[in-house]
Amino acid sequence: MNANGSVVKSYQYDAYGNVLSAPGALNQNRLTYTARERHVASGLYYYRARFYDPILGRFVTQDPIGHVGGMNPYGYVKNDSLNWIDPLGLHTVHYDGYVLTVLDDQGEVVDTYRASSGAIGHMNPKYQNCPNGPIPAGTYSFDSVNFSEAGLGRKLLWILFGQDWGNYRVPIAPDPATEAYIKSLNRTGGYFIHGGKVEGTSGCIDLGDRDVDFYNELKDHEGRVPVIVKY
Repeated sequence: MNANGSVVKSYQYDAYGNVLSAPGALNQNRLTYTARERHVASGLYYYRARFYDPILGRFVTQDPIGHVGGMNPYGYVKNDSLNWIDPLGLHTVHYDGYVLTVLDDQGEVVDTYRASSGAIGHMNPKYQNCPNGPIPAGTYSFDSVNFSEAGLGRKLLWILFGQDWGNYRVPIAPDPATEAYIKSLNRTGGYFIHGGKVEGTSGCIDLGDRDVDFYNELKDHEGRVPVIVKY
């Protein structure tokens, strides 16, 4: 869309990213299918960790973690692009209000964590627009280099004020193209995945005593990890 809100270019794709039609005059749009850059000469999409071929419906190189990521190291979203996403060619995290699930690039479950979000009495998704409610539904992501371990200052906050973030936490950023990003503009402190001794956290995802497991599982992950919150 242009500054006046008029559509200057639109795209229609099949389920795997092949362009079916692209009416409009703009020919230099950098981000296309799944908001990834398309290399015009080759037709490949750049998914940060590797390139994806929409004609083959698979990545053109193997998963960097090899068969740990699944039996098919070239596969894309478990051959089910209508129900799965893989914006980085790597792991994905899903949260449904009760369970946080870590999936590999084949959509196979790597681990599950009992999790919660929202202050006590405000964990129901219907409170997601309230200050003390759960994290809003939407698409987020984090970089493993931003994991931080609780130091003396954070432990003092727990002792003095009851602010408990466990042993590890990592900030998660909402996708600018989603409604969650708009909601984040009115939030102080940002969103995190963290642990804690006491259940209940306003706007963050609390893994309880399993934050160390989550950290060990993803601390060496290369590239950003998508976090899908869907109630």
